[in-house]
Amino acid sequence: MPASLRCSGVIGAGAWGRNHVRALATMPDVHLTAVCDMSAPTRDRIGKGFPGVFVTDSVDALLERVDAV
Repeated sequence: MPASLRCSGVIGAGAWGRNHVRALATMPDVHLTAVCDMSAPTRDRIGKGFPGVFVTDSVDALLERVDAV
């Protein structure tokens, strides 16, 4: 990963959060690294839609992997 990329994460991928996930995933200077959500179905949807992104229900686990939220 180029040094210019920022590892970012999203906390909450529901109604509005999924828009943030999609937007960050398409930004050229951002690497969507992790997404946190309490809902198992939402985590499954994000995991299937964004392979390679760490998906969790733990904010602490997300924060260990990202530069920005």
